Amino acid sequence: MTQTKTSGSRPVVLLVDDNPDTRALVLTGARLYRPPFDIEFAQSAAEACEMLSRKCYSALVLDVNLLGPTGVTVAAEAHEKCPDMPKVFFTAYDRSVTHEHAAEFGMETWAKPMDAKELFGRIEQLIASRPAGPGEGAASPLEVPVVLSAIAGALLSAGS
Repeated sequence: MTQTKTSGSRPVVLLVDDNPDTRALVLTGARLYRPPFDIEFAQSAAEACEMLSRKCYSALVLDVNLLGPTGVTVAAEAHEKCPDMPKVFFTAYDRSVTHEHAAEFGMETWAKPMDAKELFGRIEQLIASRPAGPGEGAASPLEVPVVLSAIAGALLSAGS
């Protein structure tokens, strides 16, 4: 599976959360703080798995308690298809079972709520921790142009 981060391009993070308020807050934070990566959103496990079937991302930030199939389903799929992709559970439910699933898939667990600046800083560290793939450079965030992904803008427009 091809990583989306290639030399000269911005990393792309897949954020999976069924709560439209969480997605809107992340999008608003991205406009304010301009993180050095783009964000694509999935609203369900099924949508996330479909997106992961097409490509691997620079990182996956995933809610555990999604309606329908849970984030654990997405984590298992991501672990199989994109084993080197950094993955994290981002959840309001700090339960031992969440930590057990996170350990099973080599993931971290981050607690909601978290302000956007801290979230983006953690995501940036998560991306930096991933080993570079073939043809990938270690571009500094300062070398990367500041542009939000088209899908993030479309989601904000759709939510208005």
